Amino acid sequence: MGSLDTSFDLSLPIDTDIDELDVMDMPITLSAPPKSSLAPRRSTRERRSIGSGYTDNVNKKRKAAPSTVPPHKKAKVEEKKANTEQNNEKRADRDNRRAHWLLRHREVVEPLLPSNSQFFTTLLQNHDRQSSGRGQKISYTPYHDLEEQPKLINKSAGEMKEYQLKGLSFLVYMYRNGMNCILGDEMGLGKTLQTLSLFAYIRENSTGHCDPHLIVCPLSVLSSWESVNAFSHSSFD
Repeated sequence: MGSLDTSFDLSLPIDTDIDELDVMDMPITLSAPPKSSLAPRRSTRERRSIGSGYTDNVNKKRKAAPSTVPPHKKAKVEEKKANTEQNNEKRADRDNRRAHWLLRHREVVEPLLPSNSQFFTTLLQNHDRQSSGRGQKISYTPYHDLEEQPKLINKSAGEMKEYQLKGLSFLVYMYRNGMNCILGDEMGLGKTLQTLSLFAYIRENSTGHCDPHLIVCPLSVLSSWESVNAFSHSSFD
């Protein structure tokens, strides 16, 4: 707003007969407000349009710029991503088969759990949800006796005994249903050979990449594992 000019023109002759009331009746002149020297401000819409245009130009430059990631590193990233997806699928398939086996043998496992356990309730809910999401039921692998040893087992070093094939059949049955197990047998009856035969069976019957196996044993029997693996497997590493 402009300021109110209340100054008086002193060049006029002063009438000493004018009293205070006459001064109050004198006209007051107002001066026009000074013009602002600032430039007119841009509207918010104009500023936004300018900012968005600048951002669009920057994004176009970024898209047009070539990738700086070396091809071999990019290939490794893609390979790692594919392996992760494959491992997740294998893990999900194993967990579903394990849940199926446990549900089929519920009457055997449930008495071993606490009375207030919700293990099978939760297991059944998760199993039904995952099976419906996959669009198909997970098949159960029944037990059956293997009649011959894996081809990777060198027959020139000797054929597996009948009871050893029984042990291998049990290991294969539990493996195909996603279950861990313990092979209990007397010393000297070939538990090492039966375990290595399981690895040979997995390799012969697996499609695609075969996962590695980890053997944990005391140092006192390490040489025994190495010797059995050397003479019993023709082409197994």
